[in-house]
Amino acid sequence: MRTKSENLLEIGAVSGFLLPIIFAIMLSVAIALNPWFSFHKNALSDLGSLKVQTRYVFNSGLIIMGLLGIVFSLAAVRYFGSNIMHILTVAMAFLIAVGIFPEEYGKIHSIPAILFYLLSLTGIFYAGVIFRKRGKQKLSLFSMIGSVGTFILMTLTLGKSGLAVPEMIGAVFILSWIVVISHKMLKETKRKELNIKSRS
Repeated sequence: MRTKSENLLEIGAVSGFLLPIIFAIMLSVAIALNPWFSFHKNALSDLGSLKVQTRYVFNSGLIIMGLLGIVFSLAAVRYFGSNIMHILTVAMAFLIAVGIFPEEYGKIHSIPAILFYLLSLTGIFYAGVIFRKRGKQKLSLFSMIGSVGTFILMTLTLGKSGLAVPEMIGAVFILSWIVVISHKMLKETKRKELNIKSRS
């Protein structure tokens, strides 16, 4: 019989796998509906501006991603065995806020947007520390070097083109990490099930 922990990990993993799919669909549709958008001139949030008639596509996408991200983060807390990983939960809550409050809301929009990236990368770095303690060096390096490298790349590209460029750099890494961890959680859950079945 499956435990609540195993169910949570599986649901969290599925949520994690859905995130990049929703992001890709949401962004593709939003850009297709707004041909004026340019990665080199705009911020991603421009697609959700109150001035854009199709803003609901981008903003609702962010809210859905944030909700799924919270489910993933709760599973991550269980997987990593540390309440500090709730930092990802907070990050995802800020992502929801970005979708609810378009850029016209000023700091109510920009601060959550910045904190989403900062907290996500911080949580991923801490996950790397946990992986290191568990002896999983590849995952540790991927998490720690990836988060720091992504932060540096985002910082270096700020102001040199549209804000969408550093935003995409951050989003691609964060989503990639979530997919890797989701696969890991699902794989280990299935492995435990097989071990239990083999003993019975």
